[in-house]
Amino acid sequence: MGEGVERGSLTAKVRSGVLWNLAGQVAQQVLRIGFSVLLARLLTPREFGLMGMVGVFTGFAGIFIELGLGQAIIQRKHLTPHHLSTALSLSLVSAGGLCMLFFSASGLIALIYNEPSLKPLVQVLSFQFLLSATGLVHGALLRREMRFKDLAFIETAAFVAGSSVAVAAAYLGAGVWSLVLNSLAYAAVSMALLWWRSGWRPHVGVSKAAVHDLWSYGKHLMGFNALNYWARNADNYLIGKYCGAADLGAYNRAYQLMLMTSQQLTGNVTGVLFPAMSKMQDDVPRFRNALLKSHRVIALFAFPLAAGVSLLAEPLILALFGPKWKEVIPLIRVLAWTGLGQSLSTQGLVFNSLGRPDLTFKVGATNSVIFVLSFLCGLPWGAMGVAVAYTLVWWLIVFPFSHDMAARQMGLRFWHIVWNVREVLFATLAMATAVVGLDYWLEPFMPIIRLVVGACTGAAVYWCVLRVFRIGAYEEAKAVIFTTSRGPLREH
Repeated sequence: MGEGVERGSLTAKVRSGVLWNLAGQVAQQVLRIGFSVLLARLLTPREFGLMGMVGVFTGFAGIFIELGLGQAIIQRKHLTPHHLSTALSLSLVSAGGLCMLFFSASGLIALIYNEPSLKPLVQVLSFQFLLSATGLVHGALLRREMRFKDLAFIETAAFVAGSSVAVAAAYLGAGVWSLVLNSLAYAAVSMALLWWRSGWRPHVGVSKAAVHDLWSYGKHLMGFNALNYWARNADNYLIGKYCGAADLGAYNRAYQLMLMTSQQLTGNVTGVLFPAMSKMQDDVPRFRNALLKSHRVIALFAFPLAAGVSLLAEPLILALFGPKWKEVIPLIRVLAWTGLGQSLSTQGLVFNSLGRPDLTFKVGATNSVIFVLSFLCGLPWGAMGVAVAYTLVWWLIVFPFSHDMAARQMGLRFWHIVWNVREVLFATLAMATAVVGLDYWLEPFMPIIRLVVGACTGAAVYWCVLRVFRIGAYEEAKAVIFTTSRGPLREH
């Protein structure tokens, strides 16, 4: 009886968490599109490119602030106040060191890109490290306790605050500094709200036993995050270094659109599932069923969205961002298909929840080498060459290798992962066929007309296929959204 009540409670928390996370993501996506359009109209690709150059290095430094401690706090079965105070102390010490290092190395970063204007940007953004570190433990506690309603509120409020500051500054002519203010305002508001909603107050001190326990888990994740970061951002560095800020701005915009169509949704679901599945780590069949169902629900939304962005790339970019961003069109047409596959990239969730961060590191290290080599191969053809090379190695090598390794931990193989989403893939192909045919006929019309008609038609065709063929993922998604008393996750 007790085990059944516990399962029902966890299922209810997962369902509630997904809904609140989804609500926050939907709100942020709507706002993100609006603010992105405003900033794209007020700023140039070069200014986004300059921020992208800085972001390559500041983003990497963020890994050494987190140190894998946030996920360790979520995953540990037994947690004491010493763990929390130790994690915050370590994070703050690391952040302080990085702040001083980046402030003093700002000239070197500017020299690497041969862009003197980067020096003051790096100096100011280095203070963001301290803001991020101050709220790290509070955010991890909210996730551990599955308080996703609070997290959705915090992330949305911080996003609105940062974006509002950026738009106002851009309107007043601040240029690239509006993007700097965006980052600082987001970090400051997020930190303040995390402290307010968490309720936890730290005690000064570091426990040697807590350091050992947290580091034994977090070191593998930090190693993975460091390698994976450069694998994910080597393209930004290479394009910025050898092709210039304008090309990097276009590539970065396409890449961000890809993330909006895939990993935003995946992050929403995996963010909820990590604390929940960490509690299932000793029940592999239940763990497996939960992951397969999450894949079906993610694919239900991510597959048609990614396909639609690729197929309607031209009217989408021209209607929303204007003709000065037309270089983004061929890039997003290619990268969106990578995003479709990356929406199922939950192998890290599997390894980490099962207490195997060492596999996260090993698989990530292998993929990192493959990605960087692909970027180098594509670089002679510019940003487009990098995008094509990235997409090819993702589908031909990284996708099957990573998912097969994760599937083996659950007693499955790679083909189980693909077969699990076959119905959604069929519905997406039917939708894509209709969108391609219609957009070909609508080509003489204005971009906004092509975009609206194409998107509405695609959505209608997709929904009809889901209903007529009774796609299982559609019924499961309805159950997650509308049912409050349904039992454990269905097994396929």
